[in-house]
Amino acid sequence: MKMLRPVLVPTAVVVALCVVAAAFIGGREAAAGAALGGVMVCLFCSSTPLLLNPVTKASPAASLPVSVLFFSAKVMVFMALAWILIDDDGIGRGFDLQAIGVTALITSLTWTILQIVAFRRQRVLVYDLSAEKSGSPDNL
Repeated sequence: MKMLRPVLVPTAVVVALCVVAAAFIGGREAAAGAALGGVMVCLFCSSTPLLLNPVTKASPAASLPVSVLFFSAKVMVFMALAWILIDDDGIGRGFDLQAIGVTALITSLTWTILQIVAFRRQRVLVYDLSAEKSGSPDNL
């Protein structure tokens, strides 16, 4: 949760700016679409560290299978949401699809850049242990 705060707050500001811009350009449906697109991306992106960090701490070996399974589940949920929103006769008629797409793209890029910056500021030491285990002449 500590790593989400420096990412979530600026991303929420970007979503709010997208909603205001969409409302100014396209009206109520565009603003609703922008809000939905931003909220979807924030939920999808924040769910990954919230689920995977405890799994990684409990069992590092299980983190890769769980992350692949979770990614697959998120793709299926996203496809179901897209299917529902594309339907003009159902829920999708109240949202501007272009506003959803543009806001989702801007929010995803913002989240990714901020996540990279937050990780870099953590200053996690990364090193290669393979030289120690390989039996190289330097280690003998």
